[in-house]
Amino acid sequence: MLSRFAQPVALAVLACLSAPLAIAQDAATEIHPQYLTDDYGTARGWSVHRLKTPSGPIGCRAIDPGGQLWVEAVNGDWRLVLPTGRQDVFDGGVIEVDGAVIDSQFGFEAGKAWTTLSEATLERLNEGSRLSVRINGEGRQTWPLSGSAAAILMLRECRDTGDVPPDRTAQAGPPPAGTEDFGSGYEVATDRTQYPQPYARVRDWKVWSIGSAQGFLSCRAVRGTGDDILMIDLEPGRYEPWSLIRRSTLYPGDDQGMFEGGLFGVDGRSFDAEVGLLTNGYAQRDLTEEMRRMVRDGSTLTLAINNDTTRHYALSGSAAAMLKVQECVDRQGRVAAVAPAAAPQRPVVAPPPAPTPLEVSHTRCASFFGDYACALRQQPAEPGYIEVFTVVPEGADEPSYYFKALNDSRAEVWVSFDAGDWDYAGYWTRARDQCSRPEPVQSDAARATLGHDTWELCF
Repeated sequence: MLSRFAQPVALAVLACLSAPLAIAQDAATEIHPQYLTDDYGTARGWSVHRLKTPSGPIGCRAIDPGGQLWVEAVNGDWRLVLPTGRQDVFDGGVIEVDGAVIDSQFGFEAGKAWTTLSEATLERLNEGSRLSVRINGEGRQTWPLSGSAAAILMLRECRDTGDVPPDRTAQAGPPPAGTEDFGSGYEVATDRTQYPQPYARVRDWKVWSIGSAQGFLSCRAVRGTGDDILMIDLEPGRYEPWSLIRRSTLYPGDDQGMFEGGLFGVDGRSFDAEVGLLTNGYAQRDLTEEMRRMVRDGSTLTLAINNDTTRHYALSGSAAAMLKVQECVDRQGRVAAVAPAAAPQRPVVAPPPAPTPLEVSHTRCASFFGDYACALRQQPAEPGYIEVFTVVPEGADEPSYYFKALNDSRAEVWVSFDAGDWDYAGYWTRARDQCSRPEPVQSDAARATLGHDTWELCF
């Protein structure tokens, strides 16, 4: 038996989680019986389906987890489809997304109401949190938009690839298990033709492989979300392969042009720096060799753009993130096979005895980045410790941990990124909430591993 320190905490698994998908798949055939449908994929609870007629594909449909709200890309148009009891031909109404009201005209067919969507309205659905629709003579219908960004991203992909689903392993290999908390990658795609694939996590940076219809494009380390998002990109073949990407309210156009002046600074050292304006609400600053060293070694980055907001970003973990981005590019975005890691050695303790059969317990783990499947593996006993065990993620996106428990609440800990060498992470304490965290005072070796990041492991 595992000791009290390593005893996993049981988590209930709700069988009903699979129900919305089943409802959505049934709903795919309710309207337009002349359309044949087949599954394309799922994204954050939404299901996406290809639509076709005997003469060929006509578009794609995304269905919300409840199976009632659809977003379609059909014959070049974007459409919103919802249930109704009306049998009219057309009538007016309004769409409301987070308080923004859009006048609309609705058609009716087979118990459904539909309206065409402009790109601007589609973008509101993509970024919004709640949708309300009120058709003249009917009551208001309301839906949460959780997961809509991921669904619309996949819907665009389905529309652009036609009848054949994309080879999702072509650019980045099989996505690492347990990367659901990476999100859809919508914010990571600075161009609508880009297809982000999760690659790895380093400290609190998420590294993505960026592909396109032509194949591998670049790798990108991402930190933050929304207006605070910062990306470090490496694209082979560019004049300056390394660049920084941030949010911007400026767009390229006749008045603005393709570039705008600004300022680049790290830890108080700054100089003028022009940025390129991208079409999807982003700005990009190429990095010279000197700038790249500043980002790698610095603590705080400042990126200012004329006529836009000046933003400041923490750079903790940037060196590790840039190394991982370089590795990602070297591998063309493909995740390497994971090899078993060697157990950490502690010089002041005798080497462990010959390996013995391990007791394995499959459970759930949690960190600041989310909940994931993991395995607790008991290791051979060592003098001075009540128990030795590893915590290994059921995938390659989270670090592995090597615990040498001194008692029921205190342990020495090593961590391994990518199941490689073990790095010493110092003394950790396990609290009543079943979470282990580093103690405030650590050796220089442990601080080098922990860096500026916040660490926590719950199991």
